[in-house]
Amino acid sequence: MGCVMRLKSLIVLLFVLLVGCGSSESFKPDTFSEDDLAIVKVDDEKQIVKYGMSREDAEKILGPSKTDKELFPKYDFGVQIIYRDDKVVAIGLTEDSEGVYKSSRGAEVGMKKEGVKKLYSEKYGLSVFEQDLDYIYDSRAKRYLGKVSADQPTKDEGELVDTYLASFRFDDNGDADSIFLSDRLAAVQMR
Repeated sequence: MGCVMRLKSLIVLLFVLLVGCGSSESFKPDTFSEDDLAIVKVDDEKQIVKYGMSREDAEKILGPSKTDKELFPKYDFGVQIIYRDDKVVAIGLTEDSEGVYKSSRGAEVGMKKEGVKKLYSEKYGLSVFEQDLDYIYDSRAKRYLGKVSADQPTKDEGELVDTYLASFRFDDNGDADSIFLSDRLAAVQMR
């Protein structure tokens, strides 16, 4: 009888651990990965749109594009996507996403800058202007980068693809009014 109870307890524990692995609670500050380039529905974290996902799969969650614009199509609830070769390479959230979508790490439009820093990193965020907060991560070197500019030379296009960005813009009240998650190629060339 004791063995059966321990087995049931173990199964419940494993289930709880597995369910928790996909939630924003599993992200640690001062770390970054491709998993950060994703958004989830606030009320259903199983509804996820992420970097590298096919357009077809993304639109199963987002619905059809509201615009005919191919470069940066807009979807309901303030979601914008950039596709490259029919794969998601950038995700934007505008004010209309508030309360509907958040980043996989848990950042939402309407969140204060200090809240974003607690989720991402207190020490690696870059603010060229008071209204901005950017995180730039080189996935090849596995480290955060300092300031980079759009015209900064790179060795190859692959280097741009392997550099990830999480960018936040804040209004005059200090609330995030947009979130942009992408690789550097999408951010620089909008493709």
